[in-house]
Amino acid sequence: MTKKVAEKDTATVKEEKVEKIAKTHGKKYEAVRQLMPTEAVAIGEAYELLEKSKVAVFDPTVEVHINVSITGLRGNITLPGGAAKTKRVLIIDENNFDNEVKKIESGKISFDVLVVKPEMMSKLSKYAKMLGPKGLMPNPKSGTVSENPEKVKEEISGGKVEYKQDKNGIIHLPIGKLSFGQEKIESNLKEILGAMPNNKIKSAYVNVTMGPSISLDVSKKIK
Repeated sequence: MTKKVAEKDTATVKEEKVEKIAKTHGKKYEAVRQLMPTEAVAIGEAYELLEKSKVAVFDPTVEVHINVSITGLRGNITLPGGAAKTKRVLIIDENNFDNEVKKIESGKISFDVLVVKPEMMSKLSKYAKMLGPKGLMPNPKSGTVSENPEKVKEEISGGKVEYKQDKNGIIHLPIGKLSFGQEKIESNLKEILGAMPNNKIKSAYVNVTMGPSISLDVSKKIK
């Protein structure tokens, strides 16, 4: 990707994405897209629009996409309304190391997050090429290397998620299922927006799976 494309205005990128998706999903998508406002809306107005934008027959995931003007942003946050997906957490220690790495070597991955103590990293490094591309290699930055892995597992089960910018400086994060209801979705949305550095959010959008994007007004302080 060229520097020119990478720096393309987010609104332009989103509009191109909308047009591409509209062609893919056809008349139903286009019909709900027409119901969406062209201007940014307050957080309190977003959930009703998300309900109107639903085109999937299943319970869709609500996603937020945040363009931040600084780089290298990464962290962990606990969503008060709960995470969109309950993740399977595996703790590998001295007692189960041999059995679990055999499963990993055979391709049997039965977990979404792997947590270890710091002293296990040297033994696990042998499997970094297998775990890394899948995003499963424990990392201190993501909080998955800890002296207290049981606490980490409990936190992840309680709604703790990791966020980080992609190469274009945008954070993409699922913040719940539409069925969570307005209160939980709004609380999760406020939590992640409030965790962003002051005055560094260039733009933010929400959408449901297969639905059009809705621009959020982030000019006011998130409370």
